Amino acid sequence: MEWKKEGKGLDYYGYTVIKCENIDKLNQIINSWIVLFEVAPDDFSLTGNYMPEEERYEKNLFNKQNVLSQLKALSDICKEAVKKNKYILHNGI
Repeated sequence: MEWKKEGKGLDYYGYTVIKCENIDKLNQIINSWIVLFEVAPDDFSLTGNYMPEEERYEKNLFNKQNVLSQLKALSDICKEAVKKNKYILHNGI
């Protein structure tokens, strides 16, 4: 398997290896999102991709408890990776 050179951000369609030194940064971002979404309404929408055929943006609907649950689980993965000195493999969006 051929790996791309190091960069910033997550690869949209390919693999991203998140190394130990960046896992703490990722977890800080995740925890900031948790704080943000804790004050969201029970159900909320976020703007998605632009759909040129329809000349509008997607409207993505979310449930606050589902979002918080997923973010907390991701934070736990980060903590475990740091604790065990492991990497995180992200397989595209």
